[in-house]
Parts: sequence; structure tokens; C-alpha cells
Amino acid sequence: MVFKNLYLLILFILLGCSSSPESVVSSLPVIDIDKARDYPVKRIEIREVADVEYIPLETTKKSLVATYVIQGYHVSDKYIVLFQDGRDILLFDRSGKYLWTVNRRGGGPEEYHRISSLAVDFAAEEHYVFSYNNQKIFVYSFKGDFKRLLRLPSKRMYRFEYLFDYNDKYLIGYNADSFHEKRDQDLHPYYFIHKQSGQLVPVDSRLTMTDRGRRVFRREIVTLPGIAYMDADSYILLPVLNNGSEFLITDIGLDTLYNLADDKLSPIAVRSPSVTMGEPQMNIGPILYTDSYLYFRLVSMKYDRATFREVAEWEMPCFLLNRHTGEIVRPSIYDSNIIESETRSIYLPSNMNQTFVESNYGMWTYSASNLIRWNENGGLRGELKEIASKLKEDDNNVLVLYKYK
Repeated sequence: MVFKNLYLLILFILLGCSSSPESVVSSLPVIDIDKARDYPVKRIEIREVADVEYIPLETTKKSLVATYVIQGYHVSDKYIVLFQDGRDILLFDRSGKYLWTVNRRGGGPEEYHRISSLAVDFAAEEHYVFSYNNQKIFVYSFKGDFKRLLRLPSKRMYRFEYLFDYNDKYLIGYNADSFHEKRDQDLHPYYFIHKQSGQLVPVDSRLTMTDRGRRVFRREIVTLPGIAYMDADSYILLPVLNNGSEFLITDIGLDTLYNLADDKLSPIAVRSPSVTMGEPQMNIGPILYTDSYLYFRLVSMKYDRATFREVAEWEMPCFLLNRHTGEIVRPSIYDSNIIESETRSIYLPSNMNQTFVESNYGMWTYSASNLIRWNENGGLRGELKEIASKLKEDDNNVLVLYKYK
């Protein structure tokens, strides 16, 4: 009888401590889109939430960086890697000193047509170049020597707009939706990609959806003599952000926001109302993801055909979710080294199109011409003012790394 009662007591405790999926969801922070205007405004000086490091990239004839064609940055404790214009991969050391450029563009079996996306394995010192036109991933050493070719399955066309180094065996890639409404839509677009064989493995069944959602706000068939093509405009909505060894997955077709780490997918927040409700559709566009913060904007898919005008990016409200407390605010960010930002709020420096080996990093870049102009107009203070005073108009960007607290 004693053992029976003890068994019942243990069973009761176990049942009481277990959590159903419903209770897990109900305990998550809720991003309430309908009440977004009610979130309080909070003024934040950037150094309250992050330590700041300035890195001027060395300017040489071989290292000139065209700001408007940079596609992404990858940063470790030893290297800064950037790729630009679908052609070049430039390597700098962590202090900004130029090292070398890799360009394997061409028509040969070891050459890519164009860099669509790039993943960098700093531990193995390998570049993984996805080329949409080739439908292949080319693997090169840091110096640019060809190592191997990963052939993707031929059952569909893949558009890995975003590619990340996941661990020593796999990359993680997002197969972007087609501009065409229904054609070629992959309903489980998140894949682990084996680094040796190129095998694709869907990340998790919870990332399978019945509707990919909508990021295109305008489609039009353009007809010219002898040719017709689909012209489409869409917002840049990054469904995956990297935070060291963790990844945020915010898909426009899902209500739940997830964290992926160590092969485990965990919900971190939910949106309300559902993505299937409301017109125009409202999407969550993540900008920064750290251990402490999720910084995002709300993207309206409204498009006025009468004026040919969509909602401009700078008109979209931004919000900051504190992952420890669940509090959501509308941040007004300023940098005390940039006087103009004290009256005109700036973005919280992001990890969009960037990867960092270490967690809790974001980045911003300033062009030399802007810094020189601000400095001449008395608009800079502190270390940034000192850096600007040494720049020339055609110098490379100054990177600013932010280590979030």
C-alpha cells in the first residue's frame, strides 16, 4: 500500500510538472501587431546595450570595396570576409588590414557563374559559394583553391538566398520562394546541407507550411517585341538570422518564431493575429537577434496601384523585444558620437546579411564620404571624429562592430 501511494504521488508530481504544447505557446512573448502603436517608446544610447569597436578597412588598389554592391559580411576573431557584386570574396584581418581577393568566376568546371550566397567555415577555412545559375555549391579554400563540388538534387530549382555555416558537418540554407505566386513553391524551405555530399535534409517538420505567405507586393507581366517576362517587387525579409551557433527562424508563412541550436528547434515568440488574417498582410522583418534582444520591424504589404507606391522601408515601425523579460518597446536609438542621431533616430546595428562566430554581435558600416561630411559640419565626437579626420573621400568603409550586452 505504501509503494502504491508513493507511485501515485510520483505520477502526480510528474504530470503536474509537464507542459503541454498549448501551455508552452501561451507562456511565450506575444508580438501583438494590432496593438503595435501602444508599445511604449524607449530612448536608448547605443552604448547602454552594446560595446562599440571601429574598424577602418584598408584601402588599396586591390581592396576597393563598392558599398552599394556588398552582399554580406562574415566575421571571426581573425578574419573579416565580405563578398560583393556576385564576383569577389575579399579577406581582411580582424584589424581591417587587406589580405587577398578570391575570384573564381567563369565557365569552367571549378568556376561559378555568380555568387548568389556565401557561407564561411572559419574552422576549416573554407568558402561555400552557392551559384543559382549553376545549381551547385562550390567549395574553395580561403586562398581560393578549388576543393570540391556539391551538386544539388535536380528535382527542382533551388534559390538559397541565405546560406550559413551550421556545424562541422552541415550548412543551413533557406530556399527562397519564387516570385511566381504558385509555381515551384517549396513548402519545407529550410535545409541542412551536407558539406561533403551536398545531401539536403529538411530541418524540422514544424517548418513545413501549407502557404509560403507573401513578400511580393507587386507583379506585372511585361511584354516587349518577341519577349514577355514577370516583373516583381518585393521587400527584403530575412527569414534566418545568425547569433553565433544559434539561428533565428522567422518565416512569413508561420505564426511562431523559432530558435535553432544544437539540432533543437525551440519556440521563442508568437505573433498575433495569425499570418492568415488581416489585409494587407503584415510581416515581421527581423533585423537583430542576440541572447538578450530581438529587434524587428513590421512590414506592411500594402501597395497603392493608383500611385505606384508601396510602404517605404523608413516608414516601417521598429520594435525591440527583451528576451529575458518579454517586454516590447519602440526604441529611439542614438549614438552620442553622431550628433545628428540625437534628434533623428537610427537603426539598432544589425546582423542582417552578416554572420559572426561569436554570439551577440551586430554591425554597421559608414562610408568615408559620409564621415568626412559629418565631421566637416561639426557632427562627430570622440573616436569616430578622430577616425574621420584621417579619411580620404575614396577610402573604404569603416566597419562598426557592436558586442551586445
